[in-house]
Amino acid sequence: MVLDIERHFRNWNNYIFFVMNWFMQHLLNVFFGLIIGIIGYFTGAKNAIYVMWAIIMFDLFSGLWASLKMGRGWQSIKMWRTIYKLFFATAIVAMLYAMDREMGVKFFQFYKAVAWLISGFEMWSILENISEIVDWRIIKILKKYMHDKIENETGVDFNKN
Repeated sequence: MVLDIERHFRNWNNYIFFVMNWFMQHLLNVFFGLIIGIIGYFTGAKNAIYVMWAIIMFDLFSGLWASLKMGRGWQSIKMWRTIYKLFFATAIVAMLYAMDREMGVKFFQFYKAVAWLISGFEMWSILENISEIVDWRIIKILKKYMHDKIENETGVDFNKN
């Protein structure tokens, strides 16, 4: 075996070329294998993540529609904020899923609660956008009620900057 390798690689340059060629041919296999393994690990959290993504994207579209209706136009910063929200929300839910799975938490799934909380805040934003689009009175009443309740409980007026 040693003689065959010595005969095949008569000089050092051929050996380096062989190693580099093998490495480049198999690097993508290793990389995609790791990516597929990571995706496979988080398949248990996929439904919560998909719902969260759908709500965040619907918030983006309803926000853009409301901006156009109010004459503010499209702003690329809103799309970048959505990309950041998608990334960080997914990372948070994925990390909580890993914690729940690896630390043996059986009685409560924290990743679902956080995904629900993130989705709930986004739903409130969607309702605000829809109230701007169709002038929905119930949302305006709820916003006024929430504003007054927070101001009475905390003494903080959110209308002041």
